[in-house]
Amino acid sequence: MTHLRTMLLLAVSLLSLTLAGQAWAQTHDATAEITKFEAAFSSTLARNAAQELEHYLSADWRIISGDGSIIDRARFLKVIASGDLKHTNMTSENQTISLYGNTALVTSHSHSAGSYKNMPFETDEIGSDVIAKIHGHWVCVLTQLTTIAKH
Repeated sequence: MTHLRTMLLLAVSLLSLTLAGQAWAQTHDATAEITKFEAAFSSTLARNAAQELEHYLSADWRIISGDGSIIDRARFLKVIASGDLKHTNMTSENQTISLYGNTALVTSHSHSAGSYKNMPFETDEIGSDVIAKIHGHWVCVLTQLTTIAKH
């Protein structure tokens, strides 16, 4: 009986370790996918490629800008396609990814530059993207930008 109990404990322990390893691998894979997604999303935005951006944004995506205004997907894509909004530089650092199943919160310290209606701009912000896996691929469902105050 003791031998059977020991074997059962070993089997349960091995199963637990296997499941924990699978969970870690899935989390690691999702983190790598999201990192790649964010890099491609930023690159596409920096290149002002409005049609390509459509693939990175959910149908109901919105951006909350540093001044608190809310801009919907259609308006955002329109100003990029028209050339009113042009990015000349976009970099991110200190990225963190928090996974919640098929949803992730990505935050980073972002710098961007460009022009809006021919008026130059430069930003220093904390950017937060809510990313969700929908129909097998990741899309951004919300972007929140918080301007970093200059001291």
